[in-house]
Amino acid sequence: MRILVVGARGFVGVELVRELLARGHEVIGLEVRGDMGRLTPLADRIRWITGDCSKQETILQAIGPEGVDGIYYGPYFRDPPGTRSLSGEWEVMGKGALDVFNLADALPIKRILFPSSTAVHGMQPADGAMLDENSRSKPFMVYGATKLLCEYFASEINAHLGDNRIVCVRLPAVYGPGADIASRGVNIIPVQAARNRPAQVAYVPEARVCVAHVADAARFLADLFEAEAPRHTVYDLGGADVSFADIADETRRLCPDAEIAFGTDTRMPLPNAVSCQRAVDEFGLVHRALAEGVRSIIEYESEKQTRRGDRARGLECA
Repeated sequence: MRILVVGARGFVGVELVRELLARGHEVIGLEVRGDMGRLTPLADRIRWITGDCSKQETILQAIGPEGVDGIYYGPYFRDPPGTRSLSGEWEVMGKGALDVFNLADALPIKRILFPSSTAVHGMQPADGAMLDENSRSKPFMVYGATKLLCEYFASEINAHLGDNRIVCVRLPAVYGPGADIASRGVNIIPVQAARNRPAQVAYVPEARVCVAHVADAARFLADLFEAEAPRHTVYDLGGADVSFADIADETRRLCPDAEIAFGTDTRMPLPNAVSCQRAVDEFGLVHRALAEGVRSIIEYESEKQTRRGDRARGLECA
């Protein structure tokens, strides 16, 4: 398959590109920046295009006359320093997504994937009930509301097309190698421990969050690209229901001297109990254990520190 990954430098985008290449697919990466970042070692295997990812004309240029079999639309809008731009957030994460969705009716594209979020659920209900695709929606902030609206757009277009050509995956707090902070700060403790620096998180130790390793998320997204006929428009990726104390405990098993300080926030704005049963039943989704995920972060950071030390020693020798 020939797949366009919009937002290829993003945390999930990088891992998805790697997974797709490993499966033998052709990848086009579209980003607002020309620098390929962590994908630089794979530069000879990726067609890289720089442009405004939220503009349909840029998407069409990236698709080119050859066309594509799939599109992943994953840009994330960050407010300019010191300002709040609701219109910018909508243009990139709302209208931009809808413009891409509409291509499903105009071009012979097999699959369009959209990274939605468990933010559509809002906070965990007080009764702790497990949430799934059929649970109530109380979106967290404009971000969650925009994701939910995009899911509605996808459902309407799929109904018109008569198949689930557009699929939305509700990502929880994604963690793993390659991000200093990750969603809701779940990477902070193992990353800082591996760097021999104190870690400060915003939440109390008991605060809970649903986490999914970035490689598991990428594997599921790749499975959706390859699927002949997904049964649904929306899938909750789910993951492990953990506390920040759990993350700290797993980190200390590998880094006993880790310095960890907790904050005062008691309630996570994302839910912690999210079912992935739909994805398990249809695709055999498997999430790795937290211990394995934390280890992958610490090993990645340790190897990075070793490479930096080798380079520094090389400069000294020169």
